[in-house]
Amino acid sequence: MTAVDVLARVLIRHLPSVGLATALYTAWRQSLRVFDNFYVDLHDFASNLAEATEQRDVRGACVDVQHAIEGKGAESPIIAEGHAGPGMKPARGLSIYFPPFRDPSAFYRELDFARRTRWAEFLEAYLQEAG
Repeated sequence: MTAVDVLARVLIRHLPSVGLATALYTAWRQSLRVFDNFYVDLHDFASNLAEATEQRDVRGACVDVQHAIEGKGAESPIIAEGHAGPGMKPARGLSIYFPPFRDPSAFYRELDFARRTRWAEFLEAYLQEAG
């Protein structure tokens, strides 16, 4: 959660920025999406965003998210992971809510994760700008 919270804070700080908005959209489009495109694989998204942005602190936060998932420096949050077919190769076992449209779910903010991180705040800021 800490790594995602830091990433969200850095992203919020750089919004509104055309360069960041473009990088976010590019990363979202290139990332493995599941559940009707409402979720992205977090590791894949962080990797794609790090490649798409020129913002040094955004890249650093993305690397920290990847390391957290991989268990570098701490225990990984992934208990088990498996893949079904080549289309799922980028999956690392942890997805995050990132809907493709302007209005994220009103119920998302009620989740413990959303309350303990600024991810919901980032989504609202980004999707409002993109809308």
